[in-house]
Amino acid sequence: MPDDQREALACLARRATDYVAQGLAQRALADQQQQLAVAFRVASAAEPGQRPELYVKQDTRLLRVLPADVTHFEALGDYVNLYTVRERFTVYGTMKDMEARLPTADFARVHRKYIIRLDRLLALEGDTVLLDAGPGAPAGRPATAVPIGNSYRAALLARLHVL
Repeated sequence: MPDDQREALACLARRATDYVAQGLAQRALADQQQQLAVAFRVASAAEPGQRPELYVKQDTRLLRVLPADVTHFEALGDYVNLYTVRERFTVYGTMKDMEARLPTADFARVHRKYIIRLDRLLALEGDTVLLDAGPGAPAGRPATAVPIGNSYRAALLARLHVL
């Protein structure tokens, strides 16, 4: 076989390999996007009288987290920490995405970095919100202090029944 044909076949083999690898990468990316969409969602078809559930992807598992156990969310760049009564989960996403997926009746954005669960709110002190750890928290766990952003203060106060 002449050298020209060998080179042409080698070039064709490289291109075919690159094409297949690109297709696999695109398929893997699509699968990952689908998993991320499912990884943190609110059950939209909850039965009447039942609270929606949150699902958090941790390693290879999807864990159910009850919204009642959530105290707050904290932004960390491209990730969000979800704090519950007993533990912390880190998920990939933005605060804007989290805010859109959470039940608006239960959660409020109070800072560019924080979303709180309203029924955990103990007190407002200046530019800070104190959050209750809840009945399932370890004994002696203090209240969590979360800052309030100036642009979020009015919306938060409007949602509270201030006497």
